[in-house]
Formats: sequence, structure tokens, C-alpha cells
Amino acid sequence: MSLFHNFRQRRERAGLALAVAIATVTTHPAWAALPTVDQPTSGGSNSNWMTTLQGYVRDGAQIATLVIGFLGLAIVGAGAISAFFNYRKGKEELSDVLTKSGVGVAMVMFVTFLMGIASGII
Repeated sequence: MSLFHNFRQRRERAGLALAVAIATVTTHPAWAALPTVDQPTSGGSNSNWMTTLQGYVRDGAQIATLVIGFLGLAIVGAGAISAFFNYRKGKEELSDVLTKSGVGVAMVMFVTFLMGIASGII
């Protein structure tokens, strides 16, 4: 039983290798029509792959800071809207809504300031 199992595994591996070889040979002309990859905006060169990789990491970090800033803005906006709805229901006073909104705006401004500094450092 073990001999039959080994033969079956070898046959499957050979078939897989043949399929990969055929796929590689038949799709090779299609690879020639692919566009070139854009270089990162924060540095990189065609000759040195390490600086290109560092440029991609910098670009990714800048995108991550923008996403974090957007999430902060969305959370503050949702908090202000929920405070306003609570005011309309009579659960909060207008001074509470204004305080929450003012603190939220100050937090968004501070986070935006920190993101600008972080983008300069990165």
C-alpha cells in the first residue's frame, strides 16, 4: 500500500510540474505587455533596490498616517453628531454639545499637526 501511495504522489508532483512549465511557456509573451512599476515618490532609483524598497516603505507610512488622521476625524465627527442627537432628545444640554465638539476639533487639529511632523521625519 505504501509503494502505491508513493507512486501516486510522484505522479501528482510530475503532473503539477508539467502544468507549471506549460503555463510559464504559454504566458511568457503576455508578460512583455505589462506596464513598468512606478518608482516611489519619496526616493528610489532603478539601480538600487534597497533605496527603492525604502521609498515604498516611506510612501506606505505616509498613507498610514493619512488613514489614521481620517479615522480620528471620523470618530470625532461621529461623537459630535451623537452628542447633537442626544441634545435634540433632551438628554444633554447645548453646552455639553459645544464642549464635546470644541474638544474634538482641538484633538483633530493636534493630530493633524503631529501627522505633519511625522511625515517630515519619515
